[in-house]
Amino acid sequence: MANKTKAISDDLYNLAQDALQKSTKSGDIGRKLQAIISAKTYGVKAVAKIFGVSRQTIMTWISNFAAESKEGLKIKSGRGRKLLISNNIANIAHDILKKNPNTTIDQLRQILETKHSVKAGRATVHRLIKRLNLSYITPRPQHYKTDLVAQEEFKKNSPN
Repeated sequence: MANKTKAISDDLYNLAQDALQKSTKSGDIGRKLQAIISAKTYGVKAVAKIFGVSRQTIMTWISNFAAESKEGLKIKSGRGRKLLISNNIANIAHDILKKNPNTTIDQLRQILETKHSVKAGRATVHRLIKRLNLSYITPRPQHYKTDLVAQEEFKKNSPN
């Protein structure tokens, strides 16, 4: 049998069992409670391997549950990567694109960098355009050998 952990007291074990009975067994909190309960019996290392997380993650769940009960097991807001371009700069970019819809990504990057000291890559500016619900569509340039008369004649004679 695996080494039992000393991090989980009998009181904490009973609290985890009560919390698991009161909540659903599925979901993030239920999964974490099941891991805490199992760690008391089978050891942290074995439970971490079964749950597919690190030993330190199980220990963090145990300490968070001990400190804050079920609230400590909830996923906190503010996680993930923060936006590189703030909403204020996004509004400025929206105004620039509304005034001149033919502005390219590189031109918008240049304007944001020179006037507003925002250094962003092409992909970031492209995501910004998508975030503003604008589309990056550029018309195809007209070829220098295009015969405009032949095009007009084709349009007149072709069936709709």
